Amino acid sequence: MGHDRSKHILLIGLRASGKSTLARLLGARLGMDHLDLDARTPSVAGRATVAEMIERDGLDAFREAEATALAQVLDEPAAVISLGGGSPTAPGAAQRIVDAEAPIVYLRAQPETLVERLEADDNAHRPSLSGKPITEEIVSQFRTRDPLYRDLAWHVINVDELELDEVLREVEESIGERSG
Repeated sequence: MGHDRSKHILLIGLRASGKSTLARLLGARLGMDHLDLDARTPSVAGRATVAEMIERDGLDAFREAEATALAQVLDEPAAVISLGGGSPTAPGAAQRIVDAEAPIVYLRAQPETLVERLEADDNAHRPSLSGKPITEEIVSQFRTRDPLYRDLAWHVINVDELELDEVLREVEESIGERSG
């Protein structure tokens, strides 16, 4: 049986794990909308970008706005939603994620993979949240968030050695969609 199109699909994982790209591809494949929570959150606070929000309002205000944005998107018609890396740590967010009763897929990448991807991309819109060098920050975030992500996830996909199409296929299989 395939995925119930009336339910969201939630993609979680650290930044650079591929959530936004996958949400777009999976949404297209399944005929569902896709939403990027990081794109939605700043508008909740009247800011243009995540970086501007964090710089002007601070991380706590950003997490509050993220929790609000999450509640809003979960009330909208079903979509493939890529959560921000820290979304599950926002106040009340983990419970909201569980209460959504939607498949939660954790795109799990090792810190080395994430650092490589971040260094390969232009990531001006992804500020360091701790002020530490990005490598240290990613290792620290992986250590603290990996257990939370694993706890929330219905499915964990280790993406380090996989090409994008392989990750997409694994996500489809994990939610009960078989691609021909």
